[in-house]
Amino acid sequence: MKIKNLLSIVAVSAFVIIPATTAAQGLKIYTKDGKITKIPYTELDKVATYDDVPESVDMGLSVKWASFNVGATAPEEYGSYFMWASTVDNPEEKYNKLTCPYQDPDFADPDDFIDYFIKYCNTQDAGIPDYIYTLEPMDDAATAAYGSNWRMPTESEMSELIEKCEVEKLDEGNEEYGVAGYKFTGPSGNSIFLPMAGYRFLTTIYYGGEELNYWTSSLYQPSCLYANALCMKGYGVNKTLAVDFKGRYLGFPVRAVTSK
Repeated sequence: MKIKNLLSIVAVSAFVIIPATTAAQGLKIYTKDGKITKIPYTELDKVATYDDVPESVDMGLSVKWASFNVGATAPEEYGSYFMWASTVDNPEEKYNKLTCPYQDPDFADPDDFIDYFIKYCNTQDAGIPDYIYTLEPMDDAATAAYGSNWRMPTESEMSELIEKCEVEKLDEGNEEYGVAGYKFTGPSGNSIFLPMAGYRFLTTIYYGGEELNYWTSSLYQPSCLYANALCMKGYGVNKTLAVDFKGRYLGFPVRAVTSK
């Protein structure tokens, strides 16, 4: 884990920083005299797990958008794939209901379509209700990747991208990016490009170069079995962009936003 702008430590001759397994746990600093300093996630200025931090693009919208996907280094790269509420991209892990974050595998039964969530739940029929409808920083892939100034877009911010921008579909082999995707040009004249990265299920990437799917940080309120995502609706040439609900266990790319 790469850590930037974290904190200043004065008059310590030797120390070791031990990253926690998740950003939510923060850090432990072991000094040579045997003392342990615990720093909770909420007090960290910046925790970054990626070396390449995107530029923030001011498109004249309510938030600024990252110039490329989490896990990528350029706009045309697909980057990482995350299940909703996960901050880890693991290509060897099977993305399904039993591995979905906050799904209790002792109760869940993918064959009978039974789910049991212990967080981000809004009904007793599907788990333990907590009525949390937006990802907390500890479960936000963008925050885990780039630090507290970045986060995943909400449902309304993702909808704003469609409604207030000029949207242009670019086919495979286009001169500007080379891969298929959508270019969004905001009221300011600045633009971002979202490649059609498809999605991951189990250990396989499906429809790369053909479908666009990007998570928001918003739970689908009618049913906590789903979360909202930017996706393509319809069939064939009639497909349109929309924000709609998708299964939380699917692996989608993430494009970060910031208010800075």
